[in-house]
Amino acid sequence: MNTLVVTYDPKNKIAKGLIDVLAKTDGVEIDDDAILTEEEIRLIEKSKKSGICKDISQLQEYIKSQLYDVA
Repeated sequence: MNTLVVTYDPKNKIAKGLIDVLAKTDGVEIDDDAILTEEEIRLIEKSKKSGICKDISQLQEYIKSQLYDVA
């Protein structure tokens, strides 16, 4: 299973509808209680600002480990 972090505005009806449909799909779990820590947010923002997206495997592994620790 792959883990994906999605940020969307809950007021956006299209995004909300897509999330609702995805939640009803077999094999998909949506954990809307997963909240990023300040450190995770800082790392993501730093990555976005760098403009370089060559290797994000360490960030992905870190986020996955944090998500699995919560569950």
